[in-house]
Amino acid sequence: MKAGSLRQRNRFEAPEVRRNKARSEAAAELRVYHSKRQKVAAATGGTVDSQTGAIEPPLIQRFRHPLTGVLEFGTSTRSFASLLSGLYSVVPPALYPLTRPALGEAHIKLGSLRSENAGSPQRVRPVATRDARPSTQPSMAVLRFSGMSSLLSDYDYVLPEELVAQRALAHRDESRMMVLLRREQRIEHRRFAELGEFLAADDLLVLNNTRVMRARRFSDDAKIEFLFLERLSPVRWKCLVKPGRKMRAGAIAKINGATVRVEEICAGGERVIVLDREEDLFEGGYVPLPPYIGRQSDPSDVERYQTVFAEVPGAIAAPTAGLHFTPEILAKLPHAFITLHVGAGTFQPVKSERIVDHRMHEERFSISDSAAAAINDAGRIVAVGTTTVRVLEAAARREGRLTGQSGATNIFLHPPAQIRHVDCLLTNFHLPRSTLLMLVSAFAGREFLLAAYADAIRERYRFYSYGDCMLIV
Repeated sequence: MKAGSLRQRNRFEAPEVRRNKARSEAAAELRVYHSKRQKVAAATGGTVDSQTGAIEPPLIQRFRHPLTGVLEFGTSTRSFASLLSGLYSVVPPALYPLTRPALGEAHIKLGSLRSENAGSPQRVRPVATRDARPSTQPSMAVLRFSGMSSLLSDYDYVLPEELVAQRALAHRDESRMMVLLRREQRIEHRRFAELGEFLAADDLLVLNNTRVMRARRFSDDAKIEFLFLERLSPVRWKCLVKPGRKMRAGAIAKINGATVRVEEICAGGERVIVLDREEDLFEGGYVPLPPYIGRQSDPSDVERYQTVFAEVPGAIAAPTAGLHFTPEILAKLPHAFITLHVGAGTFQPVKSERIVDHRMHEERFSISDSAAAAINDAGRIVAVGTTTVRVLEAAARREGRLTGQSGATNIFLHPPAQIRHVDCLLTNFHLPRSTLLMLVSAFAGREFLLAAYADAIRERYRFYSYGDCMLIV
């Protein structure tokens, strides 16, 4: 008998042998998986084991939707390499050399992907999750891409336009609050007014008390829009302008009768302008609503696009996680304030496909001595907003303790960065492909976060500045 015929006969005459082999291989994979899992801090999906480099996957069943980078497909005995060879158009290049054979006809969910070396190209080994089970059905492999992606396209999602909140709710504390429980990899749907139920007596809320300036102005002929960033002297200001082609070096416009001349164009596109007389351009301006709010600000925004605890003027965008608080709720919860003046960087898109190539704008911050002491003595630190996270992660520490200080930071937090000084995070829902979404991904795990965003879309949450919030514990 020809060798090919013998192989063909064995293929069909010994299915039980092949299933037992697949079952044994799956069991071996699971033993390795559970051994490594014990080395990773329980409850932290997406955490990297410092010794093995294994990525702890979220234990989520039936994890399939277009936001997460999940691929579902069937195979029998083909190797993953040959399987992926037909999927180059949707699989990142790092996965091309995947060479480990598929586990026969066992039904396997592949929970994480561990890099074997740091070189390029990258070799990746699949690790089976604990719900792997034998089956007589054609195998279904579910590959979840690593939560540590450095590609901009892996932080994308599609949001229906009607879910972008255009106005604030009638009452601040009526917002919905999605709760992400990292330990259980579970999601709850609650109300912001229930925030206190998730906090312990020694927890400390840390909030950003920057105050939004009325920084948007228009030229007297309404042809030029200015967003004033900083007052450099009584008559010199730094600003963004639109359209830029009309405000090149030496160009002139008028604001409130004062002549404005472009003195310098900065590397980032900002203009330094000089006025012919002293003028406070923040007086009489408009609230600088974000571009996705498709309207001009009105008197209601003067109050609602400002936190109730805003105190230190200097921001051109609100720390929006703080917009949900009322004086009554804040009075019941232990808290401290830091200050970070949200600047032009909040509007700066990430243009490089490799997110590590992106550079953040510097933003000024300050921490008082009393706030530093309260933070040092707290049990858990509950950061209210991504701006607070950036301050706490960037601030200098002396022998592990935070000190009162002022400075500037351009820190860019994204996977695989570890958030070291924050235990819980209250934040709004952020734009796709944004640095804010990347920061929250570093805290919650990219896959778990994008799964939550998909859930929020299905549940019709309101997104962005005037939208609902998310508590990650």
